[in-house]
Amino acid sequence: MQLAHLSLLCCPNCQGTLTLNRGNEQLGSVVCPKGHTFRIIHGVLDLLKRAQPQSIAAWVNELPPTAWLYERIWRPYALTLLSGESFPYARELAWLSQHVPQTSRTIVDVACSNGLYARALADSHPQAQIIGIDRSLPMLRQAVARAQALQLPISYVRADARAFPLVSASIDAVVVGGSWNEMEALPTVFKEMARISAPQARLVAMALTQSSTRLGAFMQRLLSAGGTQFFDPATLVQHLNQYGWSDIQSQVTGIVWQGVATRTKGKLYGQS
Repeated sequence: MQLAHLSLLCCPNCQGTLTLNRGNEQLGSVVCPKGHTFRIIHGVLDLLKRAQPQSIAAWVNELPPTAWLYERIWRPYALTLLSGESFPYARELAWLSQHVPQTSRTIVDVACSNGLYARALADSHPQAQIIGIDRSLPMLRQAVARAQALQLPISYVRADARAFPLVSASIDAVVVGGSWNEMEALPTVFKEMARISAPQARLVAMALTQSSTRLGAFMQRLLSAGGTQFFDPATLVQHLNQYGWSDIQSQVTGIVWQGVATRTKGKLYGQS
């Protein structure tokens, strides 16, 4: 946890300002003016305290073996398997860094897992304050270890994407690496992404779409029973537009959807 990033965060209970209560950015606690206190555990600021996953997919992400295996076994090969063509990290992360403006001063990696996108952007955008948010403490512990090994100043925060503990209109870029597929209450997540984003903020996201093959559709039905959802690309674009994102550019490779959008200038979604 980078203490300088506390100005971007707020208490999940009362939205008050957070300040260091005791200890340091590795082991300590923060507190808001109303006395709500939250621990910093091995570099992770825990603003959630208790896991409340509502699906099998979400529960699996809470397991330490899943967190350990994620970037070691699955993630390096995932997009190649899902797209049907060579799709290594170099290709994915070049696309990510290209579409996050260099002028971005504040970046949030939503449902960051082991922090792949956060690390890539810390390297390509060294001037930015970068916060990775995830609900899984084991995933975040892996993310902290990887960032510290590279001496990257990233803050990792345990929180829920349905209620980001972030100041409204404070974020210049929001990035999402495939996690929408496993999220509950996605409209609420979209609304929250709009709330925290500054006017003209950039959204760079990847998600998995509905398969057009019989075998693929069958496998997706099985995964859907565990809480994983797959999107129709046109519908996904419509939802993003509804929740405050415009100039949406997207492409689909296999079942891998990649999208870039700009925060609609003016009022936040839901305001009159």
